[in-house]
Amino acid sequence: MKTIDWSKVPNATVTTDSSQSSYSQSDPYCWWSYNLCVTPKVDYIPPDIYICPQPGTWGLTYDDGPLYYWPSTPENEVWAEPNLYDFLLNHNNQKANLMYIGSNIMGAPDAAQRGLNDGHVICSHTWSHPSMTQLTNAEVVAEFYYSLRMTKEVLGITPRCWRPPYGDVDDRVRAIAWQMGMRTVMWDLDTNDWNIPGDQSPGGTLPYSEANATVAGWMENREKGNDTTTGHVTLEHELSNSTIALAEFWLPTIQKLYQTMPATSCNNIAQPYWEDAFVYPIQGTVAVGVDGAPTGLKINGTTNSTNSTSTTTGANPSGTDSSSTRQSGAGHVAALETSIFGLVAAVVAYILI
Repeated sequence: MKTIDWSKVPNATVTTDSSQSSYSQSDPYCWWSYNLCVTPKVDYIPPDIYICPQPGTWGLTYDDGPLYYWPSTPENEVWAEPNLYDFLLNHNNQKANLMYIGSNIMGAPDAAQRGLNDGHVICSHTWSHPSMTQLTNAEVVAEFYYSLRMTKEVLGITPRCWRPPYGDVDDRVRAIAWQMGMRTVMWDLDTNDWNIPGDQSPGGTLPYSEANATVAGWMENREKGNDTTTGHVTLEHELSNSTIALAEFWLPTIQKLYQTMPATSCNNIAQPYWEDAFVYPIQGTVAVGVDGAPTGLKINGTTNSTNSTSTTTGANPSGTDSSSTRQSGAGHVAALETSIFGLVAAVVAYILI
């Protein structure tokens, strides 16, 4: 809390479910839930990432992972990770942005490590998936802090990107996220897969056929040559059997019609973590930082091949053992368990205060 310059954080009112009826039509705080606003009115915060600038590009993202079940059964374990990760690997070694919930990383650290080691780009999706504009400043900081800390403890990385649960963000929350090192990533196409009934509770109400028809309409539009203005960033989830099934059904068609890559890659962000040794392929030839400014980084090899393995293939980008980021065998497991238990204790203490 003390490291944030609160004079640069807008004094927006904490929202409620009924706030939209009384909110100013001028949208003074760029509240996405009110007006789908993606260009902050605070001058030091960059615009949200919500499209791929290059037409014919598909920014692939999956929210709410890593997917695991508790309690698990033989029926639901079929859909748990690494189901989707295996599918992506077997379909051109496809990369995506994985928007991880911090508490899910705690529940499935091995799946989270698999996601990173496969070359996917990890972003924060907060600790517990709340509506962020409904939280106080202290609660917003806590959601970011514990998510980032769990990600660092388990994966050895600190993401520079995050996605708001439900898309609920305004300039107050953006300003806190930015000062904590993260740029906001949104979307321009919503599959609505989050609302399909599935094997996770609570389930949605949208028939699978309707979500399927939504994606089919996008593909038809592309095939007719009408989708030529910009690329897209989509909202998909590793949330349930239904969302995984929809994602896996449509990926081959998406790959056929679009150049498919993480949303960060199509926006030419080669270093999406504060650990700069992690370097990922980008679509263009000039790498930029999360602020959009050129970094001067030279990308070796073909910069527009974003389905190839990134320079970093795991939590240790150098390819050699490093005691500062990873340990091996039982020693690593024991240290990880100790770190997680300590973090859980900190979270519980925060809740009880």
